[in-house]
Amino acid sequence: MKQNTENIEEPKYTQVFDWACKTIMNMSHKSIINFINGLFKRNYPEDSKISFHSTEFVRSGARKLFADFLLSIEEEKYHMEFQLQKDETIALRVFEYCFEEAKKTRDEMGNEILLHFAETKVIYLNADKNIPEEYIIRFKMPSGEEFCYKVPVIQLLSKDIPEIVEEKLVLLLPLYQLKMRNITKMTPENRKKHIQEFKNMLDNMENALKKSLASGLISGGDYIKLLNVTGTLYKYLYVNTKNMEEVDNMVEEKFTTYMEDIEKKIIKKATEQGLKQGMAQGIEQGMAQGMAQGMAQGMAQGMAQGMAQGMKITYLITKNPGMSDEEISSQTGNDIETIHKIRKNLMELA
Repeated sequence: MKQNTENIEEPKYTQVFDWACKTIMNMSHKSIINFINGLFKRNYPEDSKISFHSTEFVRSGARKLFADFLLSIEEEKYHMEFQLQKDETIALRVFEYCFEEAKKTRDEMGNEILLHFAETKVIYLNADKNIPEEYIIRFKMPSGEEFCYKVPVIQLLSKDIPEIVEEKLVLLLPLYQLKMRNITKMTPENRKKHIQEFKNMLDNMENALKKSLASGLISGGDYIKLLNVTGTLYKYLYVNTKNMEEVDNMVEEKFTTYMEDIEKKIIKKATEQGLKQGMAQGIEQGMAQGMAQGMAQGMAQGMAQGMAQGMKITYLITKNPGMSDEEISSQTGNDIETIHKIRKNLMELA
């Protein structure tokens, strides 16, 4: 993420927004595919193949370029850049990123080279009437022929929350609180007049996340992860601002204490749930092993292994609530269906 530091000076803000954007783009495959469908007007099934690409490009002279996010779904590439402030050079940077990536997968056909460019989008985290709907780079050849490279833009804060949900851009909701950023520059007296507006916005954000979870737009793990991003961003942006105690308490209740309560409930029954799941796996595994090496020994070993696996999955889910099923599968070796069942059971316990 690149930014103009005119309005947000401190380095910690750059770091926290980088963290927030990376967290948002590290959700489950299901949520990412729905997000890409909304952002780029596509209709990929939720089980489509998705791959993330390196965003570091080394140019001649060892100069490095760093894009924000680059991924592919079913072999089609998508590139996204997050911006805090207007940047007149963003189109050139986007072109450089996409050009470097296109060179990696070029098709060479005799004396012709075909470059496959990623579809791109710049996501501005503000609302500025001077920001265009798209940037255009014009190429004029010596022959006089011209062609254009277009970089579309969306401004998150120019949308309302129902529109964000309808367009499947729910992963961006934690960033929507930037809409109230100017409240920190107000006098304490004037700030009080906008407290209810702030609280209404947070209520709408929470309800939108719940609605998205209920509709299947995001997963349970991603829902918790988005709550965490919302609460963390709020602390960096607003927590030391005077006369914001009402909002501080609201955020603590909705986005911080809520998560702690979930964790306590889950942990309280995690052992029981893990043992139950482990015994089910263990009996099944033990039965198979028992045929060869004796029922008693096979069941004992199978139950021990199954319980250990069930507990390991439970531990990863409770300690890393935003971890995707795919990530847990790669760490434990269990199939996605088993992990999904354990996650669902734990969410019901919460």
